[in-house]
Amino acid sequence: MQDFIDARTTPRVRLRTSESERLRTALRGKGFTPVEGADGRWTVAGARVEDIGPLAAHQGIPILELANEEATLEEAYLALTADETQFAAPRPAVAQEV
Repeated sequence: MQDFIDARTTPRVRLRTSESERLRTALRGKGFTPVEGADGRWTVAGARVEDIGPLAAHQGIPILELANEEATLEEAYLALTADETQFAAPRPAVAQEV
């Protein structure tokens, strides 16, 4: 559980843009270290939407997706109970032909 909490208490933003190089330059200029994923989405640790949105708007960089990555209660529950079989949802019965 502590790994879950640690991973979700540091601000982090997920975003996509059609102008990767301009975004990378703008983010680095403000001290952020952006990481581009294989799917084209960026992750920026230590940033919030309120940091990135105005920066991109000021630079004229189009943002296609921008979201804070924050934990949900469902994610916390699943992380807490992942190894607990008594909390696992029962598997549906398989119909058998007679």
